[in-house]
Amino acid sequence: MSTDSNATAPKRNAIGLYTGIGVLAVGLIAAGVSYLSRNIPVQIDFTDNNFYSLTDGTKQILTGIDNVEVKGTLFVSEGKELPPELIGRVKDLEALLRQYEQKTPKGLFKIVKVNPAPDTEGGEQAALAGVQPSPTRSGSEVYLTLSVSCLDKRENVDFLALMGREEQFEYEISRAIANVLKGDVKKKIGVMSALPLMGSMGPMMGGQQRPWIFFQQLKRDYDVTTVEMTAESIDPSLDALMVVHPAGISDAGQFAIDQFVLSGKPVVLMLDSHSIVAKMTAGRQNPQAAMMGGEQTSSSVPRLTAAWGYGYDATQVVADMLFKTPLRGNRESPAFMTLGEQAFNRKDPTTSGLSDLLFVFSGAFTGKPAEGLTEDVLLRTSPENEMVNPMEAENSEESIIQKFKSSGEAKALALRLTGKFKTAFPDGKPKPAADADKEENEDEKKDEEKKDEPAVLKEMAEGKSGVVILVADTDFLYDNFSVQVLGNMAMPFNGNLPFGLNILDQVAGDTRLLQVRSRNSNRRPFTRINAIETEANARIQSAVSDLQKQADEANAKLNELQAAKDPKQRNFLSPEQQAEIEDFRRNQAEAQRQIRELRKSARADIDGTLASMKLWNILGTPVLVFAAGLAVFLFRRKSTSAK
Repeated sequence: MSTDSNATAPKRNAIGLYTGIGVLAVGLIAAGVSYLSRNIPVQIDFTDNNFYSLTDGTKQILTGIDNVEVKGTLFVSEGKELPPELIGRVKDLEALLRQYEQKTPKGLFKIVKVNPAPDTEGGEQAALAGVQPSPTRSGSEVYLTLSVSCLDKRENVDFLALMGREEQFEYEISRAIANVLKGDVKKKIGVMSALPLMGSMGPMMGGQQRPWIFFQQLKRDYDVTTVEMTAESIDPSLDALMVVHPAGISDAGQFAIDQFVLSGKPVVLMLDSHSIVAKMTAGRQNPQAAMMGGEQTSSSVPRLTAAWGYGYDATQVVADMLFKTPLRGNRESPAFMTLGEQAFNRKDPTTSGLSDLLFVFSGAFTGKPAEGLTEDVLLRTSPENEMVNPMEAENSEESIIQKFKSSGEAKALALRLTGKFKTAFPDGKPKPAADADKEENEDEKKDEEKKDEPAVLKEMAEGKSGVVILVADTDFLYDNFSVQVLGNMAMPFNGNLPFGLNILDQVAGDTRLLQVRSRNSNRRPFTRINAIETEANARIQSAVSDLQKQADEANAKLNELQAAKDPKQRNFLSPEQQAEIEDFRRNQAEAQRQIRELRKSARADIDGTLASMKLWNILGTPVLVFAAGLAVFLFRRKSTSAK
């Protein structure tokens, strides 16, 4: 017994020693991983679009910091002043700012954390930087602001105002850095529109309309000026022109845009086949005119689009079954298009980072670019689309779905044209109608006026290249379709604003911010569900068509039998007629049963898809963890067996 006991003692000691070494090793590994994660600029991000990593646009901005130091001062309340719900957000923000420091060459971007408590040096620094505390839900006032400075230029980012929109943190930080590096220089953008984009007074209703959130955002980075719809020339000092819903534009107005394009300046043209905003605006300003249908809800520039090789039917809107949007009252509308993955050009920076857009009663472009021009389609419909009447789209969504006939061909909703443009007015500047009768009597006077007018351009000068972006909707920029306004805050609920701002940045601004801004939206439309419903609706519509055909044939036979009867017996049903009616009723019942089965099958497919998605969401992570643990266990067991 003593011999066995003495023999097992060294084994127990060895096991205890190995266990102690193992525990110590695990502790050292955990400490090492923690240290490396905090201090070594290495990060693994498995999220969609690398959501927790800096975008390439931000990295380009940071790479541009050269021979000048950019300082970031994070003013944040500490201790009991900071509410518990903000502690985790502050840690995430600090981790994000550490990435900025790590990705900046030569250490030229430094973050300093300051507690701006009252009656302290930190409080004085906050006051000098123009940083103010903000109220929280508990009623206390706290600081959570980043002040970015370079030389004498400073930009502040208030993160408390962005709470709930953490995906915007990177964009606001990167924008602040880009702005302090470039100084006070702002590009000048002209905006021409028949809509009250900049806000207006409602003369009939006595109410004031505030500027659209989109244009409030635009004014942060650009010098925005209004161009009247009646303008016959465009200020050549403008860096770019944006035309939004040019309803009723004259040939003279189109000529002015034409000449601006030929001068080499970029133009963004947003048209609409049925603008809900135009209808609402007309109703506010003149309810009687709106009731009579006097509002101009459609817009087009036919002379220009035709010269560039494209058609745009301003009397029809797109209905897309794959991108249909749920509405109130358990309704769905294919003319309200929630554009998903299939709609985006992922190779273009304007749309590469977007996840969803909402286009409302949009038109579509057809055709191919004219000679000398190159086309890049930015947004397109799915093949499951058709063009429909705007009023039917607005009032009869169910009717459109039931009668839907797919065109089978995707249509362009937004595209960019580049190259050498030629004039849409080969005969020169169009003459106003009022001057046509006076032409013979005023030849000398006109010759004198022409001397003062700028030369009419027929094509672009040698070596110049132009850019025109065409978009088939304008309502997508309106607040109701792009943001949720809560007090003084506007929270984007889709990618509409990022898309609109990206367009302007691409033609006139800082293209490095395109991808950063596009991260604002992370919603994913259920295109797979819509595809199942579209296929089911097509089968149901086929069954309904067969049923209607049977009804028409039965009625034709009944009429034939009725006509062949003796006139004295025409008020009574013949045995043949009774048999025909019974046969039709049986066929009708069978067809309705098939329709019910089709609907039940479609609902089962949808429920099954949703159940599978939920199951993977719930069990996916545990399954992966279990699989990883099992792999480690088997590996260690194999290694132990080998010894």
